[in-house]
Amino acid sequence: MGTDKKYFIVLFSNKKKRRVLFKSNNLINTKKKYKDYIDKDKPIFPQVFRNKDKVKYDIALVTTLDIPQTNLFHKDSLGRNIKAEFTSGPYTFLELSDYSVEEKIWDIKNNEFIYIDELYRRIKRGGEFKQVFTLNTKIFIQKDNLIIGYSLKNIEDCHRLFSILRKMSLDDGLGNLMYVIDFSTAQRKDLYVLLQKNGFPKESLYRHYSY
Repeated sequence: MGTDKKYFIVLFSNKKKRRVLFKSNNLINTKKKYKDYIDKDKPIFPQVFRNKDKVKYDIALVTTLDIPQTNLFHKDSLGRNIKAEFTSGPYTFLELSDYSVEEKIWDIKNNEFIYIDELYRRIKRGGEFKQVFTLNTKIFIQKDNLIIGYSLKNIEDCHRLFSILRKMSLDDGLGNLMYVIDFSTAQRKDLYVLLQKNGFPKESLYRHYSY
């Protein structure tokens, strides 16, 4: 972490230091920045998996000063307050809060990551009838004969994103969108054929995770 500054805002995943978000010698400024982070709106589609493992993020205000460590608590997956036991680095915790990181979505056509707001904007754009459907780790948007695909880390993430998008469409009263989840073997067989005809590689379609 370095010793050039006294105060740091650090992002942790599963109690391990992920990265330093801010550092300063001024405690008041660091506290203001920390408050900005924890007061941000939580993402609509938060990250649940990092690589193959489920992940929990925390954000902490820490110092390298040699001062007594007070007891801090954070919530576990069941919402219980648990005493924080973080062992990464030679520093003292001043504040600790739960934190959410927005999940990214892989745009297959453009070879880039996007976020849910951009994906939903694309789904809504134009007002024509569209079908939004899933196959394993992927979500597809079909308008007439054009099919665009987006990839997630695993099937759970894909279904989670599908449910959020469908709710957003219902809340916005969009009657031109049909949402269809892949729930049967027969349906998936038809989708494999359709999507391969539209240029999607077979091995990619059959994947149940992409880490």
